[in-house]
Amino acid sequence: MLSNMYPCKLTYGDETFNSVEQMFHVLLYRFLVSKTMKCKTSFECKEVYKTYVLDKKEKKGKYESKEDYEKREKERFMAEYRIIHICHQVKFQQFKPFRDIIINSGDKDIVEWCYWIQDKSIDTFGTYKDEEKGLFVGGNICGRSMMAVRQEYKEGKLKVN
Repeated sequence: MLSNMYPCKLTYGDETFNSVEQMFHVLLYRFLVSKTMKCKTSFECKEVYKTYVLDKKEKKGKYESKEDYEKREKERFMAEYRIIHICHQVKFQQFKPFRDIIINSGDKDIVEWCYWIQDKSIDTFGTYKDEEKGLFVGGNICGRSMMAVRQEYKEGKLKVN
């Protein structure tokens, strides 16, 4: 039930989605369109594409500094986090089984273990288990978002219908 692909009806605005995954991709697409519409040159549009669409391992340009690349990666990471967080807030408010699991997790860490990850260098949404270190490694955007939703609820900042 914590999976973004778990089927559940979610209403956001005047639209209904069948899962967090579907809602996330629609909102991400709209975000990209809005950023692209603000472009004044084709170069700016190419930068939007390079930041948000290309595979992570292909993103760093030949003539791009490490600092510029890291700045763009942070911007992409934060944009995707904001979008997935909205999706998790909606799921928490509208899907009781998800809400119950999140509330009953207490103060435990929530970690999305992406056992299917092949290329360990590209995941930001979940984690993979580093067998050598015996630790979960990765951005864990989804787990962090769910823990933030839990905290917002505890602090009374997130209301349930």
